[in-house]
Parts: sequence; structure tokens; C-alpha cells
Amino acid sequence: MTEDRKHEMRLKLHYKKIDESISKERELTNESYHLCANLQGNATRKSIITLVINAVLWSVLLTGLTTLLYSDTIQKPLIVSIAIVTPPMFFITKTIIKVIQNGTAARIEENKKDTQNQIDSMYASVFNRQNLYDFLGIPHDIIFDGNDFPIIQNDCTELNKYGRFTRYITQSGKKYHLHEGCSGAYNSVHAYSIAQNSFYTPCSKCIHHNDPIYVPDWYIYYLKTSKIVKEHDISVPLKI
Repeated sequence: MTEDRKHEMRLKLHYKKIDESISKERELTNESYHLCANLQGNATRKSIITLVINAVLWSVLLTGLTTLLYSDTIQKPLIVSIAIVTPPMFFITKTIIKVIQNGTAARIEENKKDTQNQIDSMYASVFNRQNLYDFLGIPHDIIFDGNDFPIIQNDCTELNKYGRFTRYITQSGKKYHLHEGCSGAYNSVHAYSIAQNSFYTPCSKCIHHNDPIYVPDWYIYYLKTSKIVKEHDISVPLKI
């Protein structure tokens, strides 16, 4: 097996690991979401049960105290009973519900942290501090601009900011152009942004062949990896 073939297989393995990790992250996130929803649902049910039980107790205590207080000296025993029973029952109910809610919130937060730690550890093990250029097979003459578009070093000018990746479009047209000014096209765009947008088709004047813009795998996975690194604060060197 040639070295090029080995390198190609190694890159495919790396890409597969990234895709599997993204799928696993989605799975872990869904599991966490459903668990948190169940915890919140259980807390709501417990709170409702607490309200019902305490309402029954309040009614029983109110009835008993009213009967006990009924006499010629106390003309309005029900009002007195309400004044005596309601404050402590309200306090007890509020306290129990607060304990339930705080306990649930703590469990939900713990679950989210555990899930996040699992995901972060998973991605850290995938990249294992390897530099992204070698891990993804990015050509070493490529650099990335502020919008994560690839450009070739020393291939850009102020007027041609993407170098050989530059294409041109008009404000409202549906064609992209290879030459600036063709059919009034002066707005420069990156070729890969064109490839990701099916709205545009090649100009038949300045592009004499179909000119399919091929977006390489290393760029597709660079975008995926950049998002992962930013979201999960993973320490991965870009280039050695």
C-alpha cells in the first residue's frame, strides 16, 4: 500500500470519528433533554400532590378548630379558625414545594454538567491534541480568513481578496463569474460559498466549461471541527 493511500485511509478514519462523535453528542443531548423533562414533570406532579394534600389538611384542621371554638363567647369561629390555620399551612406548603423545586433544579443542573463533561471528554479523546492541519489533511499553504474561508498564502490582493478562490456576482443576478466586471459582476465572493448555495450557476461567457466547484472534505470537516472546538472549549492546535 502506497503512502498516499495510507494517508487517505487515515483521513477517512479521522472524518469517521468526527461524524460518529457528532452523532453521539446528539444522542447524549437528547437523552439529557428527556431526563430533565421527566425530572421537571415529576417535580410538577409532586407539587400538585402537595397542594392537594395540604388543602385537605387545611380543610380538616379548619373544620375541627371551628367546631372546637364554637361557643357563645366566640361569635365567628370560622374567621378565627382561618386566621389561625391558614398562615402555618401556607408556609408549610410553600416550603415543601420550594424544597421539591430546588432539589429538581439541582438534579437537572448536575445532569447537564455530567452530559457536557461526557461530550467534552469524547471530543478531547478524538482530537487528542493533534494539530488540525495534519488531522484533517489541510494543505499547509492554506490559511483561513476571519470568516473561516480558506485562501492560499501570498495569493491574495486588496482587489482579489480570495485569490484563486475568488468568484464574482451581481447584486441580483443568478450567475457567478470568473472574471471581474463580466456582465456587471463586481461583488467578490469565495468559491466555496458559491458551492454551498444552489442559487448560483456558472456564467456561460467567462466560464467556458461547467466549472463545478468542488469543496474538499478537509474544508467540510474543518468547519465541523471549528464549531466543535469553539462550543466545547477544546484545546486543539491549528498548526505546528
